[in-house]
Amino acid sequence: MLQLVVRMLLTQLSRSDSMVGERLHGTDGIRGKISTCEQGKNPIENLIFQREFSPELAHIIGLATGYAIFQQFSNSNTNEEPFVAPLIVIGWDRRDGNSSIVNSLVNGLNESGCNTQLVGEVPTPGLHHCLLLLNADAGMMVTASHNPATDSGVKLFDKYGFKSMPELEDLISEYAWGGIKKEIKSKGQILEEYDGLRAYRKHLKEWLDVVSSTLGLEIEQLSDPVCEQGLILDCSGGAATDWLNFGLARRGLLCDEVSSRDVPINDNCGAGEFNSTDSWSYR
Repeated sequence: MLQLVVRMLLTQLSRSDSMVGERLHGTDGIRGKISTCEQGKNPIENLIFQREFSPELAHIIGLATGYAIFQQFSNSNTNEEPFVAPLIVIGWDRRDGNSSIVNSLVNGLNESGCNTQLVGEVPTPGLHHCLLLLNADAGMMVTASHNPATDSGVKLFDKYGFKSMPELEDLISEYAWGGIKKEIKSKGQILEEYDGLRAYRKHLKEWLDVVSSTLGLEIEQLSDPVCEQGLILDCSGGAATDWLNFGLARRGLLCDEVSSRDVPINDNCGAGEFNSTDSWSYR
């Protein structure tokens, strides 16, 4: 038994050393099961080995991301113009635990010297719209997309709304693993919260008007090809759960929104329950 424990500890140490400095971002952001990090534990190692995403980890990611963006912004700024700290907008979806994650993320970003502005509970395209509308320098979406309801995470987008590139993700991971070596002179500011959902709804209405004008159809005519029973609408418990169903019904299209029956987003659905710490064998 003692030999087994020693072997497990040595394996853990070798894995930990090999992972230091590795990129924390996956295919689309950083994701994990919502949790809290016990005192004395390393939130990053909990992400790597237990696939856990905690407010403590969100604070580290916010600080590292903000510092990387702040440095890039400072290097590109000319002395001819007064320096203004970069602005990062933050949106989120409806998942239990996201409130603590958002707060920790904001604290980390502000400690790095960046200004932040919350845009509320919005779908990811809504964050893109707010990012461009507010002329922000980056955007962060607190979500785990199609992952189960127990997961959350964060996605990073540049000032044009494009997903973060590996080079920037490597730099952020380097700062997260090794800490911030240089002194941060001043904290950023938290701007007044912006009603991102309202702005995105207005944008979608304008987009529908463009579509109907392009097709030469009235909006009400778009419901004609739908069967008499209407549509089953699944908004994944997101920001469109209430208003999209209402908007379509007001235009004469019968809808039954089903995701609102479950309080957590993606409860008992999503991309399955696969975990990076799971193991399988073939016989």
